[in-house]
Parts: sequence; C-alpha cells; structure tokens
Amino acid sequence: MDVDDVNEFAPEWPSESIKAVLKEGEVVEDLVTLSATDRDGTGRVCRYTIETENQPFEISDATGVLKPVRPLNYSESHSYVLSVVAEDCQGLKSAPMLIVVEVQRPCNTGWTGNVRRRSFSVLTC
Repeated sequence: MDVDDVNEFAPEWPSESIKAVLKEGEVVEDLVTLSATDRDGTGRVCRYTIETENQPFEISDATGVLKPVRPLNYSESHSYVLSVVAEDCQGLKSAPMLIVVEVQRPCNTGWTGNVRRRSFSVLTC
C-alpha cells in the first residue's frame, strides 16, 4: 500500500498585518523577515511574493527577507502598504499579509525659514 502526501493546506501567517518603520534615507538589508507556516507534511514554504506592483521593495523568495531597493524619501511617500503572499512547494498560496512601512522624516535641528540677523542695544538707567 502506498500513501501519497496530500497538499490540503495553504501556508498561513501568524498575523494578518504588521508594521515596520524606516527612517528616511536609511539603507537596510533586512527590514523585516516574514515567516509563514504550512500544516502539510513537509511544512515548507517555497516562495514569498509581493503582490503590490510598482513598490520600492523586494523580498527573498527563499528567506522572506523584505528590504527596500533604494533609500526611501519622506516627501515622496510617508508610508507604503504591501500585500505579500507565501506559496508552498505544490503551488498553494496563502491569504495576503498586509505590511505597512512607515517612513520617518529625519529630525532637522537648527533654524528654518527666513532667518535674518538682528541687533539689540542694551540700555542702562
């Protein structure tokens, strides 16, 4: 008697969404590592894919490491919403996980705007 493993379950995420924060201009190799599980025999997830098009991010098929492909600019966008799916080795896809990436504007110290020099005289009585 031969028993074949049946692919009954699609990969599942531990939560429906996550939030990541990145400072403007910061370059990182690992913004967040995503991990889905598969309840089938091998439990392997073979591919992670970003479904949202034209976003400045990439994800490693094998490891689930999400990172920006270039430094992000706060004035271009304050945040990004990505939809990511996990796929098992037999082709079943998970429900999408939403990833919100917030871009923090840098803290600029000092004067802003039109700064002019002012002189004051000290009066004594």
